[in-house]
Amino acid sequence: MGLPASAAASGIVVGSFVDPASSFAAAASAMPNPMRTKNDDVKLALGLVGPGLVGKALLDQMRDYLPVLRETRGIDVSVLGIANSRKMLLSDRAIDLSNWQQVFNEATHPSDLVGFRDHLLTCKDPVVPVIVDCSASDHVSDFYKIWMESGVHVVTANKSLISKYGPHTFFINFKEEE
Repeated sequence: MGLPASAAASGIVVGSFVDPASSFAAAASAMPNPMRTKNDDVKLALGLVGPGLVGKALLDQMRDYLPVLRETRGIDVSVLGIANSRKMLLSDRAIDLSNWQQVFNEATHPSDLVGFRDHLLTCKDPVVPVIVDCSASDHVSDFYKIWMESGVHVVTANKSLISKYGPHTFFINFKEEE
């Protein structure tokens, strides 16, 4: 896909005009890591909370880009859980992101955010547990401290939390409580 003439002339690049697959692959391959060997591969056990509009878009992007990330950077991300406020899908193997919606729609396990964390912590092969919160729920953000204290990394796009505390205040509050 090419840029519209007006965007190309102005030097402005808008994400929707760039072919993400070729851009990502080109950027990743342009950054060789001579220090990395096959034994240095990083394995992540990822759980996603909030498979709505933002979460769905992220899962769709991961479907396309995780193989590139694995091949070019040695980062192996396995999505092992997807949860919303009503139910969750847990798997010991990477969830097939080409049909995650169908599998998630058939899931019947009630949502339990402590159990969600525990699932990621008990996975043997991926060694770095990560929960990505794509919800806008204050309820989900109530679990961040518990998750982090147990060794789970938390990545959030939670607009409610950020608007309530600001981008840094929430982290600082954790530090002050210690």
